Amino acid sequence: MNNNQTITVLMVEDDPGDARLVRALLAEAQPDSFQLVTAGRLLDGLARLARGGIDAILLDLSLPDSQGVQTLTRMLSWAGSVPVIVLTGMDDARLGLEAVQAGAQDYLVKGQLDASLLARALRYAIERQRLVIERDRLIEDLDAFAHTVAHDLKAPLGVMTTYSYLLKKRCDALPEAGEYTRVITQTARSMAKIISDLLLLASVRQSEVATRPLDMGHVVAGALERLEHLVKECEGQVALPDCWPPAVGHGPWIEAVWVNYVANALKYGGRPPQVELGATAEGDGMVCFWVRDNGPGLEPEAQARLFTPFTRLDQIDLEGPGLGLSIVRRIVEKLGGRVGVESAPGLGSRFYFTLPEPPVDPAGRGTERARGDLQGLG
Repeated sequence: MNNNQTITVLMVEDDPGDARLVRALLAEAQPDSFQLVTAGRLLDGLARLARGGIDAILLDLSLPDSQGVQTLTRMLSWAGSVPVIVLTGMDDARLGLEAVQAGAQDYLVKGQLDASLLARALRYAIERQRLVIERDRLIEDLDAFAHTVAHDLKAPLGVMTTYSYLLKKRCDALPEAGEYTRVITQTARSMAKIISDLLLLASVRQSEVATRPLDMGHVVAGALERLEHLVKECEGQVALPDCWPPAVGHGPWIEAVWVNYVANALKYGGRPPQVELGATAEGDGMVCFWVRDNGPGLEPEAQARLFTPFTRLDQIDLEGPGLGLSIVRRIVEKLGGRVGVESAPGLGSRFYFTLPEPPVDPAGRGTERARGDLQGLG
């Protein structure tokens, strides 16, 4: 906001004396810089807010028609981009923190106000709200850009992969040409993985999904189908349990988690890689799903950095921008679980994630059969 403009403040307060005090303080702070309009009830304040022209709101939490943090919640649902400052007679740090966590820009105690503090709080609240709006718009623009780039790149990548496959079939008799086509295909797959990660990251950050009981055998089968070429290239072995304990989640996201964990186990496991998938009910309402490899293992310092964005661990020579495991963490935490790794040098690694168990089913359903051990998917 331009500092030369008059700031219109809506004060929702049922005590006329407090309203007169705030009006006097604003006049003392900067004459003609603030215009105060008042409402004695929450509903009256919402009606005035709906007419527009309000730059900031001073809100008392104890009103004739609303009490406590619920008053703030109702005001915020109408306020939109207008910042709200809670103004109360109670010097209660816990209530102040609760109000700010609920969405208030600030918390002021009436008995501790002076003209300078009040004017500064209003201007800062307006500026912070402007920055929040600007940040959210920037994030939306970046998400839109990521989607656009990803979708625009997908089609030519598909053409590149298809034609490199056809070319390889024609050039098997020429060793050098065969190597060139192999590099083309591998590069196209790496680019496709980065694109998928960008799309998934945007989806996880924006989406609120309905969770439901998972058919984990089906989810894992979908993940392994996506990794069929990698299993063949690595000559890997993937072992599955006979059945999976029931859990709640979002199938497409959990399939992406399995793809990431299993792909890392194949790339960085032993030679040939031996990968085992499993699950254990933890007894606290959560189920732990895991992938164990026969790789060289990780030092504790490397383990601590694994799930942070854009981390490249020289110890295991991770490829690409390092988005994969950070996306896994976002997915699982958004679904109410946690991620982690157990590893030691020379003893391989076990990457895990947890998901909530479904509500108890009196009929005892929930486990489902998995496909048996999968040898190379070939």
